[in-house]
Amino acid sequence: MEAVAQEPMKVLLIGATGFIGPHVVRELVSQGHQVTVYTRGRSGSVLPDSVDRITGARDELISRLDDFRCIAPDIIVDFTLSNGRQAQTLMDTFRGIAKRVVVLSSGDVYRAAGILHG
Repeated sequence: MEAVAQEPMKVLLIGATGFIGPHVVRELVSQGHQVTVYTRGRSGSVLPDSVDRITGARDELISRLDDFRCIAPDIIVDFTLSNGRQAQTLMDTFRGIAKRVVVLSSGDVYRAAGILHG
């Protein structure tokens, strides 16, 4: 099967500095996408220099609405969503801004690791 060339996208990642995020960030950058991460800014994760950053807490999404509109992301990838209230806030914040929202989770991995390590 032949690979289909894809236009670069503007991708906003919420979280993306934990277990799986840095790998996703690097892959998106290697494919030529414009990547911005929204994080608390506390992680020591090393991300490519081309990645833009917005610092803020998960419960402050709506307060950064102007920043998100300015970025005009094609897609949102959320690594930190953990309940219905957060899902509603996510959708309310990005309705009319992004074309698509994707939610990823490594919660089961952390749970399994916790069980394994007691």
